[in-house]
Amino acid sequence: MKLKKKYQLLLLSVIFSVPLSVVVINVIVTVIYNHFSNDTETRFFESKAYPVMLGLFIVSFFTLAILFSKSINSLIKRINELNQTIMELASDDKKRLLKIPYSKNDELGDLTKAVNLLIDRTISKEIEIKQQEQMKQELLTQLRHDINTPLTAMRLQLYTIENDFSQHQDIFNSLNEQINYISKLSDEYDFERISRVDNSYVIMEKVDVSRLINTIISKWNFLYKVNQISIVSNDSSTEFHWRSNEIWLHRLFDNIFQNILRHAACDTLEITLQKSSIIFKDNGIGFNVEEKGTGLRIIEDICRVLELQSTIQSNKKGTQVTISYAQH
Repeated sequence: MKLKKKYQLLLLSVIFSVPLSVVVINVIVTVIYNHFSNDTETRFFESKAYPVMLGLFIVSFFTLAILFSKSINSLIKRINELNQTIMELASDDKKRLLKIPYSKNDELGDLTKAVNLLIDRTISKEIEIKQQEQMKQELLTQLRHDINTPLTAMRLQLYTIENDFSQHQDIFNSLNEQINYISKLSDEYDFERISRVDNSYVIMEKVDVSRLINTIISKWNFLYKVNQISIVSNDSSTEFHWRSNEIWLHRLFDNIFQNILRHAACDTLEITLQKSSIIFKDNGIGFNVEEKGTGLRIIEDICRVLELQSTIQSNKKGTQVTISYAQH
């Protein structure tokens, strides 16, 4: 029920309930007084029943006021909750945002739904920014390692020639080559590298895969909702770990979500988590698995780098992508 209609009915209820309560109490008290009183000489408004009736009038007015104020308080509470959530979204505080539950189909319900959608989008953007920062840090670490290698060689060569410059022209030439190499190497670490697979310096570590999947679901939840695709996660609370690289796993799952969003033409994505495999199953139109596009090649490349196995099955009823992990 819309708020305008709801409070029109509330106003009508107030208008009719107050005089109705007066009439009902008056009739009830009068009937009781006439039935039980033997004093025929004392008039009703001079009897003890009259102040009792006035007291009942006051009690009924307060009761009606409390009942009607509860509806107003409920509206104010929902408005304050929305206001607090919006202020948290606008603040720099990084505490966890919680969605607002709603069940009423009115203007505030629609506004609450819009705020929840804004929360989804904010979480998605924050996770994306965090992922980019992690990837930048990874690239900087790799760059530092690559630069330190020729610099170490240069230091050794300088130590060799510090006493005799004339007999080591070949070392001077080598130093120039190393310096040129460092210059070219720095130019290679641009944003294009983020978009391609590189199996150099992949650090294998313990990764909480269940937490990572839940993080990625939160990241993609907004875009999937916009495209009217439901994400169903099975056993998402089960905690298990793989020895892998979180950055590249994150990118692997991102590519799977992106391919499904762009090409599957589905309305449901079901994710099943097991300790040794993760299954992504949609109910889309399917495709020819032999015709591999860029997205599928990236998935296969990352799986190869991380020593994972990818299996893709597709038909007209949908596509299933299975990422399997072998214990090392």
